[in-house]
Amino acid sequence: MKKRIIIISILLLGYFVFFARDRLIFAASLSVTGGDIVLTISTAVAGGNPDSVSNEVSGLSYGTNPQTYKITARTSLAAPLFTLMVLVKNIQTGGSGSGGTAQSQITLSTTDQDVVVGVTGGTLANPHTCTLEYTASATAAQGTGNDVHTITYTIVKQ
Repeated sequence: MKKRIIIISILLLGYFVFFARDRLIFAASLSVTGGDIVLTISTAVAGGNPDSVSNEVSGLSYGTNPQTYKITARTSLAAPLFTLMVLVKNIQTGGSGSGGTAQSQITLSTTDQDVVVGVTGGTLANPHTCTLEYTASATAAQGTGNDVHTITYTIVKQ
């Protein structure tokens, strides 16, 4: 009798480890792709402001359990010299659920702001993905300098 219980327990454990792991191991997962980004704003022409500069080489890879989640973004830099904005684009839904809805472009601050809402599903093996477009801008009056941001993306229940 004891041997049967042990065998059944091992078989059930095997099922959860090999077949249900994408649903049980995580409530939500989020990773940033693309690495560090450098945005350089060129000098302005006399009497004007410099052109803003954008970059779209990074993105997010994410998934959740069946509950609804959102993704927020914030910067570590409390007093930036220049403006840094982010826009989520090209949301691709993984194998199940919804990759969510991108919000409007935000100006990054030290306060969490929604960038994607309504995320459900996706798995570690087949996650949702999106592209991040960063845009930096400055005015001539702001002068020259460097800002170094650490951007934090968080996936939380909605």
